[in-house]
Amino acid sequence: METNLREFYKNSYLYDRIPYVHEFTPSGKVSGAIFAISTIKNAIPILHGSSGCGFHYRYVCRRSWQPAYNLKCTGLEERDIIMGGSGKLKKTIIETVRRYNPSLIGIIPASSVDMTNDDIEGVIKEIQPEIACKLIYVRSERISHADKRGNARRSFYENNIGKGKIHDGNLKSCGFSEAMEAIVRNIMKPQEVDSRLVNICGFYWGIHEDAMINGVKKEFKNMGIKINAFIPNCSVGELETAPRALLNIVSSRIKWVIKMKELYGTEFIIVKNEDYGYRGLSGIEEFYIDIAEKIGLYERLNKYLNGRKVDIEKNLKKQLLQISKYTCAICCENFRYIYKLIYFYGRVLKLKIKYIVVAVKQNRYMSLFPEDTLFKMAKENIMKGLGELDYEVDWEVNFSERKITKFEENVDLCIGDMYNQNSGHINPPSFMPLDFDNYEKFIFNYIDRINRTVFNKNRSFLSDYSNVNFNEEVSRKMWDILWLQREGKKCGL
Repeated sequence: METNLREFYKNSYLYDRIPYVHEFTPSGKVSGAIFAISTIKNAIPILHGSSGCGFHYRYVCRRSWQPAYNLKCTGLEERDIIMGGSGKLKKTIIETVRRYNPSLIGIIPASSVDMTNDDIEGVIKEIQPEIACKLIYVRSERISHADKRGNARRSFYENNIGKGKIHDGNLKSCGFSEAMEAIVRNIMKPQEVDSRLVNICGFYWGIHEDAMINGVKKEFKNMGIKINAFIPNCSVGELETAPRALLNIVSSRIKWVIKMKELYGTEFIIVKNEDYGYRGLSGIEEFYIDIAEKIGLYERLNKYLNGRKVDIEKNLKKQLLQISKYTCAICCENFRYIYKLIYFYGRVLKLKIKYIVVAVKQNRYMSLFPEDTLFKMAKENIMKGLGELDYEVDWEVNFSERKITKFEENVDLCIGDMYNQNSGHINPPSFMPLDFDNYEKFIFNYIDRINRTVFNKNRSFLSDYSNVNFNEEVSRKMWDILWLQREGKKCGL
């Protein structure tokens, strides 16, 4: 996946940016559509709107550390908004084709054009016969992104409570999904299906997507499965033949794969998002078994996959038994992730969890729900995680600094995303491999990290230095002496 998506996640890793398209800049849903179109090889997005919108999204909508410089804008003025901007849209399309010779142009309306309902489809029908470049219109379902509308987010949460593996297939007005649906409708073509081919949909895999995807590719090769295309990180030609794959493997924003199944019969499987995922060694086995069932290879691969899991369990048994004697406290500022932490440390690594503390911090969810509802949501996630354990754990939502210190003193490890960290603190892993070989290496390395953290905490010379009284005057005098001696000069106290 050597494309813009890789660059974007590389930037997220280097500069600690959040690897989600909707949060990497203070932008609207247009950023998701620009991201989808500009990620396709030799494709250019045209923003049909004012120059201000074009300037903002060109320099702020980042696909990586590099802004979306190939974004073009029709530069509408007040008169164009009132009377219609079809003429400027035609001119911009022709100039873009002449200068860049792209394979695809995606026309994305700004919010002002959404409100005036400019005739973009009419322009495409008129000009398409004159040019070889494929034109598509990214139609808006809503003017504003769903994430900015509290009612939409609340409805999404409430409608999916208690329904197991939920997804965002009914969430309207996501720019990325709108662009991908336009590609499904206008670029993809019916194909003869090959049962050994799958598509990997590249959006939202996380900052370590190269390592994760490369591991999946290697596992697929061992299973006799071939990758047809990485979508949208591919060429227009590969998008056209995408329906020849039997299965789409997608991580989030799945509305377009639902449309692809409706039009071309392509099945899909959801890998992960913030609400669920394949967890641990058993989860990896389940992931590949689910894929094998979808493409009709279950009978041939079931025994092989189970054997891989059993072998790794034997290899890890001794190390997991060794660290099972450690106790830990899980401290988390985002209650949405608490279940994953409990499962990983309590179920996978088999650490003894003594305390669970969750702080509900001010974020987008605080503005959507009252405090008692937030507490209920946090409690549900905690109780769901504790259901994976065979012992009771003390837990609390919203806590004081004093209690955090108490928890840290009574355990071997303090785990989580809290800002106050000591020598016994360890951060959760930023990602989990989805193949057997890398998972085994990852667990071995993480166990070693846990052992080193506990060892360092217990070493006497790494105790707290906060009470040591440093004499600033003596320190300064010593430095002066050393400085004067740089040329062999002698100086006494």
